[in-house]
Amino acid sequence: MNTDYIQLDWFQNGKNIIVKLPTATEIIEFPLEHDIINHLVANSPKVVHFHIKLEANEEKTYIVDFEHIKSIPSTESFLTKKVGKLEKKSAFPDMLTSLGQYCISRGESHFNKHISELGWQRQRKYFNLYSFQEVDFKSKLKAVEDQQKAKVEQAKKVEVTQQIEVQKPVEKKSKLKQCTNCGEVIPALPACPYCGTKQ
Repeated sequence: MNTDYIQLDWFQNGKNIIVKLPTATEIIEFPLEHDIINHLVANSPKVVHFHIKLEANEEKTYIVDFEHIKSIPSTESFLTKKVGKLEKKSAFPDMLTSLGQYCISRGESHFNKHISELGWQRQRKYFNLYSFQEVDFKSKLKAVEDQQKAKVEQAKKVEVTQQIEVQKPVEKKSKLKQCTNCGEVIPALPACPYCGTKQ
């Protein structure tokens, strides 16, 4: 292990891997993009380099040991057919404040040594660095907004159904019926006045 670099601590919180980055004034906790976590689990070495550039600072290199990292279950359907290598969208909610960027690399001997959402690749791939507290807060806020939208949509569906029910014409029960024996139209009586058949 190279001792020239500062080693960063990390912890796993459900489906999030949070890395702790000490700065002169605070410790920034930032989550990794979900799509790269399983690539870190499946590929060795477990010790990787983090190239981090905070806003208005020069890039610094750190090391992180992911010896005890656990995979997270995928939310993607295995039945989905993918064509080509499409850029994946971030799992984090929109409108977050980026504190900088990070890139993850492994040893120099590897041809594909930089990680991306699709696996290891030759070119560097940078991800936005967000505060975990902001990501967590906005994720919970988005979940509440999604629940409220679902309730509004359900209420609209119920309202439309009720309007359709109101608009249906009411079938009027006739006071007349047809005799089962002679076929004449008769009033609702216990027997037909024309043929005497019980109704």
